Amino acid sequence: DVTAIDVFTPRASMHLSEQRPATLEHAQYSFPFVLATMLCCGEAGGPELGEAAVFDPARLAVAAKVGVHHDPVLDPTYPAHYATRLVVRTRSGEYEELREVAPGDAEDPMSDDDLAAKFERLAAGSPFAGLAGELVADDDTPVPPDLLRQLVPGDHAD
Repeated sequence: DVTAIDVFTPRASMHLSEQRPATLEHAQYSFPFVLATMLCCGEAGGPELGEAAVFDPARLAVAAKVGVHHDPVLDPTYPAHYATRLVVRTRSGEYEELREVAPGDAEDPMSDDDLAAKFERLAAGSPFAGLAGELVADDDTPVPPDLLRQLVPGDHAD
């Protein structure tokens, strides 16, 4: 059981601290709410952060356990990075991790397999489910025009 979570961040990220966000947009940019969603759902992507999530009592209860604090040591990392130090307290102990570079950033890019898995998770239940293999290739092959038309409306040169 998580008893408390402390997020230490540069001053520039202190506004991401709403424990009870009023809107979906605020929830998506709230350390407490996103961490609560991860703990409650296992993920915090599009499928887990819908409009109804903002009012989920379980997430709000967990978000209330999350404090966001300024760490001046992290200020020099911004704006190149959004460094964060996370301290999670449980009944059995404490876990701490510092992330100077977020996974998926240019300095720590996702592998093709991770990118395909993320695409499939987010596309599940949509007409694009199962298409990750066509989008993630080992070379610079362009996306087939018929697939591009499905993904992005508008004119596309063939």
